[in-house]
Amino acid sequence: MEYFVLLRTGNSNVFGCPKASESSNKVHSNTDITPDFELTIEDISINIKESQNRKSQWRHQLENKHKLEKDIETKEAYLARSKMVHSRVATFSNLLCDNKREAQ
Repeated sequence: MEYFVLLRTGNSNVFGCPKASESSNKVHSNTDITPDFELTIEDISINIKESQNRKSQWRHQLENKHKLEKDIETKEAYLARSKMVHSRVATFSNLLCDNKREAQ
């Protein structure tokens, strides 16, 4: 692949490679591209797609994590309120019992 980059930039010292300053009248066909190069492009495409899929899955998992954390916070707040209400009911109940005993 480096060969093709050098070919395009004109920085190649390889015999037969045109320099950037040479005439651009020459037509280069795609038949110069080797099957290995085509496979490399295909591999890069596949890697990009796999990377995008992993990124998408990671985002989905992150969204689920945030939803679960929010649910946990909501349930913890509900549990704290329930304990407070239960404590106040128990205190009030004890006060009623104490008042009844004193009245007898």
